[in-house]
Amino acid sequence: MNQTLKLFFESLEQHSGASEFGSLNYGVVGMEGMGLNPNDIMNGQAQDGTRFILNLFGNITGQIDGVMNGRDFLTTQTTGSFTNTHGIIVTKDGQRIAVKVLGETDADGQVNYQIQLRHNGEAYQWVNEKYLFAKGNANANSQKTALTIYAFDENPLETALAWEDPDVSKVDYQNFPFTLDDFEADENATVIYTGNGHLNTVESFGADVNKVFTGQVPIPEEGMRLNGYFSGPTNGNINGVISGVNYLRVMPDGSMRMNSKIIASTYEGETLLLEALGASFLATGPAWWETSRAVSNLEKYAHLTRLHNLGVGSTNVQTQMINYNHYGYENIKLDHQQ
Repeated sequence: MNQTLKLFFESLEQHSGASEFGSLNYGVVGMEGMGLNPNDIMNGQAQDGTRFILNLFGNITGQIDGVMNGRDFLTTQTTGSFTNTHGIIVTKDGQRIAVKVLGETDADGQVNYQIQLRHNGEAYQWVNEKYLFAKGNANANSQKTALTIYAFDENPLETALAWEDPDVSKVDYQNFPFTLDDFEADENATVIYTGNGHLNTVESFGADVNKVFTGQVPIPEEGMRLNGYFSGPTNGNINGVISGVNYLRVMPDGSMRMNSKIIASTYEGETLLLEALGASFLATGPAWWETSRAVSNLEKYAHLTRLHNLGVGSTNVQTQMINYNHYGYENIKLDHQQ
């Protein structure tokens, strides 16, 4: 964390534009080490840059009252850890709000987060206009975190986000230079995973999904947040089944931005995280153009984690069937691909 951001959080509650929004208290209810023993991770034996997943559950009180559950796709750092959490708040009156959290926890357990809440219905649409920041403490022994959230009506920072979002790609997917035929014919391509799956359900956060996709609902400039839940079998270097969430953003021009977090369970009993970013466009119909990466802490899959993955997929909204094809390259890397 740079010095300017550190000073901002240290004096957060004293900022003239800040008002107390509420409290968020949650605990770790599960962990996926993707090849590492969870006890080793919690005992500080994970190397800098190690990725793992925390399953979270807790309560939010204040201007919003309800429960929160989510997943933190966490990265260890020499000074602590970096949080990238996706979750859902279910309010006491039954509404559902999308949650995105970015931030850092230092070695002493001091937590500094930026929180984005998104709701597409009238009940909590006002949260979309709030700039939320939180500070508090994480207890390594109890695996519980207690935060106080502060709200601003205007962005107090010089940038849109306090931290760079690893789920935002700068790849120009509209001019994606590859097709599935290119991948299948390329002897230098490593098949990461391919298959046909099923779109199980869509979480609309207060909007009518049918009206969204038929143009009957106005779409904000930043896009409308939806979650698409999917699953299916995989073939390739990752053989097994996948279960994932596409943290989708529908844009005003009808295009869609994809951010998928996928858990792959192999037939050998191993678990990997597959992270895919991409987009679809009205001009190219059901096709998705994607970049991705495989995450594992097992030496067996180390070669896959070093590849730059490119993908082409599709979604049939009538049948709810999806197709996914991801191929890895050592030397091909699109501009700004992570």
